Amino acid sequence: MGIPVYFGTNLYGQIDNADGTSDATQFFHIYYVPLFPTGGYKIGQGPSAQPSRLNWLSVASAYLKVWGAFFVLGFAVWSFDQIVRGESFTAAALPPLLTFLFMYAVFASWFWLGRRASHHPKSSSRAFVIPLVFIIPTLILGAKFGSRFGDRAYRSTMSALSGDSEKDVANLLGGLAALSSQNDTRNQIAAQQKRCTDGNAAECVSLGVRYLNGNGVATDGKLAVTLFERACAAKDAQGCTNAGIVANNAQGGFPRDIARARDNYQKGCDLGGSDSCNNLGNLIERGVGGPADPFAAATLYVKACDQKNAIACGNLSRFYERGIAVKRSASRALSFRKLACSYGQASSCPKRIARR
Repeated sequence: MGIPVYFGTNLYGQIDNADGTSDATQFFHIYYVPLFPTGGYKIGQGPSAQPSRLNWLSVASAYLKVWGAFFVLGFAVWSFDQIVRGESFTAAALPPLLTFLFMYAVFASWFWLGRRASHHPKSSSRAFVIPLVFIIPTLILGAKFGSRFGDRAYRSTMSALSGDSEKDVANLLGGLAALSSQNDTRNQIAAQQKRCTDGNAAECVSLGVRYLNGNGVATDGKLAVTLFERACAAKDAQGCTNAGIVANNAQGGFPRDIARARDNYQKGCDLGGSDSCNNLGNLIERGVGGPADPFAAATLYVKACDQKNAIACGNLSRFYERGIAVKRSASRALSFRKLACSYGQASSCPKRIARR
């Protein structure tokens, strides 16, 4: 038992000449797929094909008609892989471009370079049988490769859909990175830029996150800060907070600028941004960019905690526990710790006592 494998020679890549004859190339083939040329033939001078010099246009036509289709399929698979990986526009655009170029070449080989030579007396085919003992291992290897590729594509797709939640900057920006889908098109980005220019502060913030994370565009921390500050000037507290975070932590290639960070945090806090109040309080408490002032820091923490900022409530709990700028009070410390826990700061929640 086994599978027959057909091989032999056949004429391919027939090119019509002006004198009514045609040039074709004899190829050695397997399953009628041309592998390498064995000679050239002239068709139309007599009842049978006559040997002649190789016509390299005929050779190219033969290869393009058959192998071009394989390349189109291969580049199409590559395109799919790039898309599920969420690659940048440049990287994702190359495979489809190559796919269309090869498709164009295949069509050109059929419609402009000539036609495929039909079976001819100079063609011959034979067959031999591959025993199943060789086929079964091949199928097993193919199944393993297909499973591995499928799993890789699945994981890449899920990663693209869920976003990179492990990046600190995504956490600091309150999940806004999720708004910047890695698969957005150029038209969507252009529309986003227009809405930002027209005064939509939220779009400026979202676009800034895109440039900060390099989602569909080149990473540009300076442009991100410019967009965040534009939103901040339009009285968007989140824009102020984001600009402060980037300036304070030197994100996306933006040089660290504490004065700029404090200025943006102050603007955000004045607009009611609890993250800005807490972050500014942290810098003032530690004396970063100016003299340390725990009393001013405590005031900012209170303002942020009143807006249900869990981190700020946790900072107030620490102040009361240690007597920083306030009178030490275990009960007040516990009260603010419970608030921080209820607002989502797990580290402030009372630890469970293990049962013995």
